[in-house]
Amino acid sequence: MYTLFIFYSIVAPQIMGQSVGQSNLLRDGGSPKVFGKVTLPLGHVFVQSIKESNWLKAGFNREVFQNEKVKTESKSRCEVKLDEKKVLRIGEQTMVTFLESKNASIHIEFGQAWLTDLSQKRKATNIRMPTAVAAIRGTVFRIDCNNNHSTINVYAGTVDVSPLKDDGLTPEDTTFSVEAGEKLVVTKNLEEYIEKQNKALQKFKDKEESDFDAFRKKENEDYKAHLMAERAQFKQFKSYNVHKSKIGTENPQSSEWVNWNKERDLLIK
Repeated sequence: MYTLFIFYSIVAPQIMGQSVGQSNLLRDGGSPKVFGKVTLPLGHVFVQSIKESNWLKAGFNREVFQNEKVKTESKSRCEVKLDEKKVLRIGEQTMVTFLESKNASIHIEFGQAWLTDLSQKRKATNIRMPTAVAAIRGTVFRIDCNNNHSTINVYAGTVDVSPLKDDGLTPEDTTFSVEAGEKLVVTKNLEEYIEKQNKALQKFKDKEESDFDAFRKKENEDYKAHLMAERAQFKQFKSYNVHKSKIGTENPQSSEWVNWNKERDLLIK
């Protein structure tokens, strides 16, 4: 048993350089169900089909099929177009499984992702994370997650989030509505979460050496103080610890990722 802590704050596929035929993508002898299309692969982006153990290099406009996985390596990212006005962007060192095209179900196994849905359709996109599930309709939000926590930042619209029970599969009865400008974190182990946040900040500080060192130092100190202040405000709620606030100071390392996604969103018409 663990305790969930919730924190509110709101071209063709290739392998070894060789093309792979569409016939390898068929499921059980039937026609594959298209989930989306990789419209912008940057760096090392790979796809694994349900019948292949090998990871195939994702080329421009490579179709992604139901039950396929997409992963990115360090300093890599990609954009998967799900609909005319709905895109999923996958950040570096991330793995995503496209579960079911009919119900638009996606599993963010670990890493970071950004979903923009400007389609105005009534159909929701269902996102599964390691510690929570979310239902999204007509919104813009970001996910950061690992096996201990799932973090949702909402920039437009509303996201309904349900923590997962101890089995990691069944949603709890409680649902939290995360509005634009709010952040929600669902974590199994609060101390582990805080420790990893501080380690990530230290790693970023060690890497940043430039004429802006003084500015970066002040920015990092502000973020660390913000993180510790929020930690102190967690309160008990049922089997969770809950803290609600607006999206505050961004982790400096995530700022570039956020700005890039916002720029890409301006191209959706």
